[in-house]
Amino acid sequence: MKRNLLILALALGSADAHAQMGWRLPRVQQYFDQRGERQHFDPTKAQGIFQGRIFYSFHTAAYDVRVGFDADGTVGFIGWMKTEEDDGDSPTAKFTEPEVDRLLTFASNVEWRRGPDTLGNSNDLFGATWIGYFRGKPTFKAEIQNGAHAVVYQELYIDTFR
Repeated sequence: MKRNLLILALALGSADAHAQMGWRLPRVQQYFDQRGERQHFDPTKAQGIFQGRIFYSFHTAAYDVRVGFDADGTVGFIGWMKTEEDDGDSPTAKFTEPEVDRLLTFASNVEWRRGPDTLGNSNDLFGATWIGYFRGKPTFKAEIQNGAHAVVYQELYIDTFR
């Protein structure tokens, strides 16, 4: 099993920046080779993607990774974040199509289809969506969002339809 994961990781490149949907916390910690930082908020009072989930953050050379665990203890949310200092210039911390394809495929080996974009700028994937289909049923949604809070970031996240 470990040998197969290693071969898959080497084939995908940047293997230290992944987690898989359905994994449990010990497996994610083992994969990242770090305990992770637990996010401190009450999942029973949280809303949206945070509702009912416990989140941990992991840091890699390429991304800050947020992993959300559903009530059953399995990964139900993964967010990869690229950041840079906000210097007022146009941000360069952006995802590319091949990078998104690689991250989505590793996160869950389902059929990923590009969804409707909220913005049509082909130079920036902001607002782009993907739907992950398992046995023909929409199971996951992925989206790219931008933000700024003293740093500029772009985040690709996957969430389960619930």
